[in-house]
Amino acid sequence: MTANTEIFQLLPHIVLGIGIIISIVIEISTKKSEVILPWLSITLFLFAGAHSIITVHDNQVLFNGMFAIGGIASIFNFIFNIGAAIMVLNAVDYIKKYGSYFGEFYILLQSSVLGMMLMAGARDLFMIFIGLELMSIGFYVLAGINRKKVENNEAALKYFLLGSFATGFIVFGIALIYGSTKTTSIDQIVFAFEYFSGNVLFITGFVLFIVGFLFKIAAFPFHMWVPDVYQGAATPVTGLMSTAGKAAAFSVLIIILSAIFTQNLPNNFETIFAVV
Repeated sequence: MTANTEIFQLLPHIVLGIGIIISIVIEISTKKSEVILPWLSITLFLFAGAHSIITVHDNQVLFNGMFAIGGIASIFNFIFNIGAAIMVLNAVDYIKKYGSYFGEFYILLQSSVLGMMLMAGARDLFMIFIGLELMSIGFYVLAGINRKKVENNEAALKYFLLGSFATGFIVFGIALIYGSTKTTSIDQIVFAFEYFSGNVLFITGFVLFIVGFLFKIAAFPFHMWVPDVYQGAATPVTGLMSTAGKAAAFSVLIIILSAIFTQNLPNNFETIFAVV
């Protein structure tokens, strides 16, 4: 694959990254940012969504197997970006109604969507973690973006504490998986899954990793944080967290579990995943 082809395949990620920098410059340099940033964000999201549709059948793996584009990654990217564009339209009306404009709102939103896109295309545990943190940090702040409302502050604090706790599970799980397999490549881990299925370190790490993402999708019994956070956060933010945010976590679970279920799993694993 040529360099130009790789750039084209990664164009949504590159454009969104550049858009974040441009948004920061606009926010600190002009008083019209409240008018410019919403439409800039919508333009970026629509472009990324359209590009995802164009490349949905162009399955490629980049960076020595660390990142994939096309296929299911493009489908999820479309969901993320269209959901974010709709969220921006709702946010404009919400801000006008409540008069609570914060310039970093759209910048954090763009960063979160970029993190989701990294998660959807990740084929390496470290890449998943980078995307997860980029998305989560944005969501932590967005949940409490209106600092004048006590409910927003409460939602942000609860989401941050419990989200950080879940991230700790994921990171510890990654550490144990790496310690037992000596690799963070999902393809290599899946290839050797049956061999390591009797390794206590590997099983513990894998379970912790899955538990962390079950929290992110609010699966039972890791859903107790949802009512307080969703009720306290701003309505547009709640909409994005409950759709695109969960879809990003689902994209990781689909990548991991669909790959693993192609192998000969021990019966106890099949039962556990079927229940979940």
